[in-house]
Amino acid sequence: MAGILSARGGAATTPSLRSSRRCGRCEMGHDGSMRIREADSSDCAELTRLVRTSASYQGEYRVMVADMTITAEQVARDDMLVAEADGRIIGFCSLTTSGGEPELDYMFVDDDVQRSGVGQALWTAVVARARARGFAAMKIVSHPPAEAFYRRMGARTVGLVEPSGRVTWSRPLMTISLDHRD
Repeated sequence: MAGILSARGGAATTPSLRSSRRCGRCEMGHDGSMRIREADSSDCAELTRLVRTSASYQGEYRVMVADMTITAEQVARDDMLVAEADGRIIGFCSLTTSGGEPELDYMFVDDDVQRSGVGQALWTAVVARARARGFAAMKIVSHPPAEAFYRRMGARTVGLVEPSGRVTWSRPLMTISLDHRD
C-alpha cells in the first residue's frame, strides 16, 4: 500500500487518518497524517507505557501486561514498527521469528486513538514486512477482545492457546496467509 513503510527502509506518511478524531492531547495528525517507522531503543519507555496502560487489558487481563517491558534487545531483534502523529507514538506492532515461525508478537494502539485507522495502518505495514521477508503465513496469538479486529484484517482462527502461568484464559490462535494478496 502506498504511503506505508517499505520492505526495510525509512518512514512513510499515511495520507489520511480521520483528522477530526480527538486524541485527548492533540488533534490526531493535525494535518491528517500519521507516520509509520521502525522502532529504535529510545522508544522503549513509551512502548512499555502503551502496553501497561492499555484499557484492553483491564480486569483479569491486567496480570498479563503489568510487568511487561519492551526492551532494546526486542527492538533490535524483531521487526518493530511504531505509528506516530504530531511527534507522539500512538501505536506499535512487532513481527518476531524467535519461535522459528513468523508471529505478530505485539499490536497496541493508544486508547485515545483507537478506531481511527492506526491499527489497520500498523497491520498493513507488518503484513508487508512479513511478505517482503518471504513468509507465506503469519501466526497471531490474539488477545480475546482483539480477535474480531484480526478477522476483519483477513486472519482466521485455527485453534486455542490454553492457559499457562499468569494467563488464566484461553487465547485464540490465528493465522493469515501472506501469499494471496499484493
